[in-house]
Formats: sequence, C-alpha cells, structure tokens
Amino acid sequence: MNIDLVHAHFAFGSAVVGAVTARMLGVHYSVSLHAKDVFTLTPRILSRRLRNASFVTVCSQHAMDHLTQTLPESTMEN
Repeated sequence: MNIDLVHAHFAFGSAVVGAVTARMLGVHYSVSLHAKDVFTLTPRILSRRLRNASFVTVCSQHAMDHLTQTLPESTMEN
C-alpha cells in the first residue's frame, strides 16, 4: 500500500488522529473544515490542529473570512 496523504474531515478529533497517523507514516496530512468546527472551536485549538497541515479546505467563503479574522496570521500562511 502506497499512502502519501492522510485527510481528515473536520478539525475535531479526526484532525488530531490524521496528524498523528501522518507523522507515524512520514506523509503529509490535510483537513477539511466545515461550519461546525469553524464556528465552535476556539482559534487556539483550530490553530494547533491546522498548523502542520499541508493544506486546508473550507466549506464556504463566509467560513474562510471568519478564519482569516480570528486565526493567527502564521496559521493562515501554511
């Protein structure tokens, strides 16, 4: 089996599992954000769960605008 990316839906526990699994396999990971995690998790938690992701997708422009306004700039640069 040739795995080169681990993808997690939502930034809840699945993002943590995805990050740990990717680290164990020595591959990249990505996260899809949806309204529930964007608007319920604190910026600190979101930032920690996204900071090493290769890429992040967001469900809507509204959610992206919210993240841009609330997350530290260093998180958004990844």
